[in-house]
Amino acid sequence: MPIYEYSCEDCLEQTSILFKSIDDNKTPICRTCRGDNMTRMISSVAVLHSSQDLHRQFDSMANYRDSIDDKDPFDGKGDYLTENL
Repeated sequence: MPIYEYSCEDCLEQTSILFKSIDDNKTPICRTCRGDNMTRMISSVAVLHSSQDLHRQFDSMANYRDSIDDKDPFDGKGDYLTENL
């Protein structure tokens, strides 16, 4: 059962509507103004990661952190300017 998100063109209210099937052809109605001038929005999606993926991501960030030169003025830390001015 898909859930679609719509935006009302009349009152700009956003709402989610549950459809019983993908082939359901019901017209979405705004819950606020009862208008039928609705535009379907692109919904955000959730991406699930395994614990193994999170460990790989952490390891790559740790390797990047270890590769930063403390004396590099362009590393984004700002230490170079405070120590050398």
